[in-house]
Amino acid sequence: MQEIKDDPSLEKMVDTAYRQGKDRAKQDRKVQLEQDCKSLRNAAHQLGRRAEKAGSNAVKQAEMQREFGALVQRGVGLGVDEKALSQSLQRGRVAYREEQQEHRYSSPGGGMRR
Repeated sequence: MQEIKDDPSLEKMVDTAYRQGKDRAKQDRKVQLEQDCKSLRNAAHQLGRRAEKAGSNAVKQAEMQREFGALVQRGVGLGVDEKALSQSLQRGRVAYREEQQEHRYSSPGGGMRR
């Protein structure tokens, strides 16, 4: 350590390396946070799809409400608000309904069932 303190150029190199390491760690944390937030919104989207598929099954709906509550709690720690998760959930429900509509009309009979 004393050698570094005695040589200004070494001290500057150590300081620069320290700052670069600190900046890199900060950037890594930011990237990880963005990935975690994206994963959380995706989980809400998938939950919406499952909720729509479950329909009015009360047991499954209660289970999914608990799961959504857990997602909201995780979101609090990541800075993702309940509104953003709710929007992802709704998009998942809509996506599932649209897929079902496409499936009905693309199947043999073209949706002409009665």
